[in-house]
Amino acid sequence: MHHYTYLLLGHDGRFYYGVRSCKCDPHQDRYTGSYKDTTFSPKKKRILRLFPTRRDALLEEIRIHALKDVDKSKRYANKAKQRSEGFNFSASGKDNPNYGGGNISEEGRKRITESTRERLRDRSKNPFAKRGEQSQSYGRKWFSSPDLTHEVYLKRGENPPDGWIPGRMKRPPRSEESRERTRRALKGKLKSEQHKQKLSEATKRHYEKKLSQNETSMW
Repeated sequence: MHHYTYLLLGHDGRFYYGVRSCKCDPHQDRYTGSYKDTTFSPKKKRILRLFPTRRDALLEEIRIHALKDVDKSKRYANKAKQRSEGFNFSASGKDNPNYGGGNISEEGRKRITESTRERLRDRSKNPFAKRGEQSQSYGRKWFSSPDLTHEVYLKRGENPPDGWIPGRMKRPPRSEESRERTRRALKGKLKSEQHKQKLSEATKRHYEKKLSQNETSMW
């Protein structure tokens, strides 16, 4: 089974980000999205990234949806943000598909939170506490595409696509001049909550810019 994230370009200029699992070659998959907007009509599709598991692909879709605010922006045909348990509608008022109902009570949220804590306390049920052959990463290896634009994290026994090389995508190291500027800027400073927030926002803007460049240049 192959798992991947994809981007659709509509005839009206809007985009749609999605996730897909299929047995066929993803680059030959004719699937054109699970969008609910009947006014959206895709004309082109691009594979963004391949993943070894559905969960990995889903987490990447969640990250993209959060960065782009796809449920609120008119630029996208997505009506909701994907999250691990389902869909997350952050648009407010009547723009929210859950408007008028479907809200979880405060008591319900507390029960869900406590249930999650109990599951994590139990090492036999906590996937992050397992070691050795029981670990989720046991025997897994990273492989990169020949052009170093995609990477997959394969389980033991899974074979990478033809031509893919072992290891993660290589990113150019920062220059010593850049490192020195950072050291001088941070010397003697304690990061305030406001500063941490600014760093977080800067990182988000970086990924948003990268995704926007993909949207305009990949076609």
